[in-house]
Amino acid sequence: MIKHQFPKRIISILTALATVLAFVLSLAPAVYADTEASYTVFEGQKKLEGWYPSFITQYMEPAKMDGFIQAISHDGAVIEITYSGSSQVSILLQSYPVSNGSQRYPHKSISNPTVTNLSNGRKLASFVAADLIKAYTSEKHPDDGSYLRLDNVLNFGIDGSGNTVYSVVVRWTYAGNPALNVDLNATYQEMDGFGASYTWYGDWVSQNIHKEEIFDWIFNDCGFNILRFRDLQMVRAYGGAWEDTNYRSRAYKEYYDAAIKRGIDPIVLVTSWGQYTEADWCTLSKDAQGNEFYTLKKDSKGNYRYDDLAKFCVKSVRLFIDSGIPVDYFSISNEVELQQYRVDEQGNAKSDAGFFLGAEETPYYCSYAKAYIAVYKAFREAFGSNAPKLLAAETMAANPDLLKRYIDPIIKECPESVDTVAHHLYGSSLTSANFAKISDEYYGKYKIWQTEWYNNDFFDHAAVMINELVNENINAYLYWNGVWIPDNANCLIQIDEWAPTSRVSRRGNHYIMMHFSKFIKKGYIRVDSSAYASGVKTVAFKSPEGDKLVIVALNNTQADESLQLNIGADVVKSEIWRTTKNTSDVNQEERLNKYMESVSANVADGEFVALPKNTLTTFVLDITTHDHIYGEAWRYDGESHWHNCVICGERSVPEPHAIELGGTICAVCGYDSSKILLGDVNGDKRISSVDAVLILRYLAEFKDENVDLAAGDMNGDTRITSLDAVLILRTIAGLI
Repeated sequence: MIKHQFPKRIISILTALATVLAFVLSLAPAVYADTEASYTVFEGQKKLEGWYPSFITQYMEPAKMDGFIQAISHDGAVIEITYSGSSQVSILLQSYPVSNGSQRYPHKSISNPTVTNLSNGRKLASFVAADLIKAYTSEKHPDDGSYLRLDNVLNFGIDGSGNTVYSVVVRWTYAGNPALNVDLNATYQEMDGFGASYTWYGDWVSQNIHKEEIFDWIFNDCGFNILRFRDLQMVRAYGGAWEDTNYRSRAYKEYYDAAIKRGIDPIVLVTSWGQYTEADWCTLSKDAQGNEFYTLKKDSKGNYRYDDLAKFCVKSVRLFIDSGIPVDYFSISNEVELQQYRVDEQGNAKSDAGFFLGAEETPYYCSYAKAYIAVYKAFREAFGSNAPKLLAAETMAANPDLLKRYIDPIIKECPESVDTVAHHLYGSSLTSANFAKISDEYYGKYKIWQTEWYNNDFFDHAAVMINELVNENINAYLYWNGVWIPDNANCLIQIDEWAPTSRVSRRGNHYIMMHFSKFIKKGYIRVDSSAYASGVKTVAFKSPEGDKLVIVALNNTQADESLQLNIGADVVKSEIWRTTKNTSDVNQEERLNKYMESVSANVADGEFVALPKNTLTTFVLDITTHDHIYGEAWRYDGESHWHNCVICGERSVPEPHAIELGGTICAVCGYDSSKILLGDVNGDKRISSVDAVLILRYLAEFKDENVDLAAGDMNGDTRITSLDAVLILRTIAGLI
């Protein structure tokens, strides 16, 4: 039998690593390492023909472009292209126009990558991503002379005529541990809440034998505090006839009372569906393009009859009040821009024409802004201080330019009338850049509500929720079909038929909403959160009192993650709730997916938390915080100095050294740049995990260049041991 023997240097490094691990586990809260990361743009086989074939086109794959831009923006990112062929490879970013009506799409390319020969005749072209970004953002747009922007990229293309591309991957390295970081002091929007629409089929609950259980699901499980109802006037019922107002109001009242019974003070939003076709102030119109729709009639002076619409809306609110349902918010038109065309949110043709309010007044249709202001004034006159607030716009699409077209005229003429901006998500670019544009326009000045959407890709739904909460700073999130008939699992609660004994069930999106809405209450405030060196998406909220922290983390990848939890607070009590996606098949999800399972695990600041692949996890933490008490002793590296908190070890804000020109000593902390900085083994003027690794490599007899062993003698015993590596790690952690 052949015996295999390990080389002495391997045995040495394993022994040293074991020693370091034992010290770190017993004395330090974390293990430090660098983390490799990547973003795959393309895998397959694509021959390059023509001018810079596109590998990402933004309007076709907005999420992929969003991920690509984020990936290349990381420090040290490299774009690697595996290919075969003899042509030189170059890469390009192309911009959208920035002026309305422009047909100019400027671009910038870079070439001369580092090329490495691989096996099977293939090659690897490596581009420094920062070079592409610099070249692109240094170019001026011919439309207005502004510099090209990364949030306005149309195409990412690759040139190399005749070459075949097999993969395009962006790679970068994170320094330090993968972590889930929360900054409790960085605060953003305050939540108004979560909810859904209970319109068609929602009334079937009233007669169902499972009614109380359904209401438990809505108000106890999900904790919904926002109810979106249809108007009570001129709304078509299932067969096309006008619906009975008393029937519908009784159904709505049951939802309202069920919320009150379960300890929730509901916010009621009434959206007018605009089915006014038989109102005497309404008329059929046709624009210059042949689109047919209803709009307001004109009076004898040729003015649109906005006051008649306002009176109609006042009556609508009174019908709710008379039914015992107070109205908090009112929207004068559902998906206002869509009503110009006989199509639904998915572009499917409709038989009936809608009531259209244009962004401006024309001979063909009336103005949304003028109608909105007329309703606002009528509400103030009729209801005084109890007047419902109006949602501004409630467009079908989350389109920043579209919202401005509808809302700017209102702000100009009656700024006091605008409290909340609203939109849906159909036909929208669901990217962080698009959501950030809406936030830039309205966050801090108005509330922002997302009031309707559906999506039967449950984890994609969760990703969009996180994206909106983080990048758009929305104050409320409402789902569309709260209760609905079988519809490929788009609804939250499914009711199979009208019969009182009909089966009812909770579909996947019910639980997705629950991960957020059950724990993030009205008044909770979003705090900054991020997953470092990880593909996990996160959002976090704290209670108004600051004693509860809710973190929602989505790992929609194929890799298990373990992240160090850094929240800057002590955890007194914790709950963990997890949903695991085992299938995307809507016919199998109820049986195969695991929803809202309680997880038993120790959660503490500085400890690692498991986030398995294909999971959505909610952490509900009772926390206590402390004011940092910084010690008197200065800590420093080659660039800056700071104090460490004597309670938790947190650093104060580092300040640069104050060294006079020609001098070597910092006047503040005493650091002497002419002397050795203990721990800085590689001479980069800072102490990091790399220095500890270099010591271990030295002990294993690797011959690394530019290693200062004198700086590695942390305990001053004139020799280098694994204990010095441990002391470096403890210095990084602020423990010494």
